[in-house]
Amino acid sequence: MQLASLGVTQRRMEQALLRAQLLDGRQIAQCSICGRSLPAFLIVAAHIKPRARCSAREKRDASNVAMLLCSLGCDALFEHGLLAVAPDGKIVLSAKLKEARSAGDILARIRKRSCSAHSERSEVYFAWHRKNRFA
Repeated sequence: MQLASLGVTQRRMEQALLRAQLLDGRQIAQCSICGRSLPAFLIVAAHIKPRARCSAREKRDASNVAMLLCSLGCDALFEHGLLAVAPDGKIVLSAKLKEARSAGDILARIRKRSCSAHSERSEVYFAWHRKNRFA
């Protein structure tokens, strides 16, 4: 039980450090997917490629393997593979999400947007997400 607890504590500490690094002291930050500027408490540091799947080098590539997402929907949509980022940076919606009428509000905001975290250096992580998570 103690080992599991230590693992959870370490992951939470790493998450807090990553979030602090990406926020860089800002109290308001922009979601990389929907573009909303929100108070920092509504923003999470999201791994594009899950940390457990990253090599040691990739884990240290924080500015490219992670991005800031809002906790108001974009984090969950990305995590569950309901949206992805195309090689050109445009946001792509899953067919499953297109059928969700109740998500219309969020869909209208992200449709035809580009992901602000996409770059030549982060594309390798977005490619992993498209291949392994996008539904």
